[in-house]
Amino acid sequence: MTTITADPNPIVVDNTISPPETTGNTTVKYKKEPEEELWERKPGMGWAKVNVHTLTGLGDEADFSGKYSITLSPGEIYTAGVFGPLHTPVSTDPAGTKVVVIAIFKKPAARRLISDHSGTGGAHG
Repeated sequence: MTTITADPNPIVVDNTISPPETTGNTTVKYKKEPEEELWERKPGMGWAKVNVHTLTGLGDEADFSGKYSITLSPGEIYTAGVFGPLHTPVSTDPAGTKVVVIAIFKKPAARRLISDHSGTGGAHG
């Protein structure tokens, strides 16, 4: 049976300690059939097929199962999935098993939404 999981999920970045953390890690584990493909979508990127041997550092075992670590910053989203060769995430008929990982701060940080106080707005002319 094909599975893919991430632990922990979500990644909680502890910004209450000193020094505060700026990133966090999770371990992605998968089980698949040899003909199935592992794909990932890194933050700000499109889907890309992954070489499981390079990613996991394993030999032929990586064709069946493996694990690897990813690092995210708060607000980033990482998606990984196992797909059949005819149903990849970039095909017209994607079908597979996916996991979505998000990273969040342990304690929300207050942010200023408006940083420009020049007093001008809109188009002049």
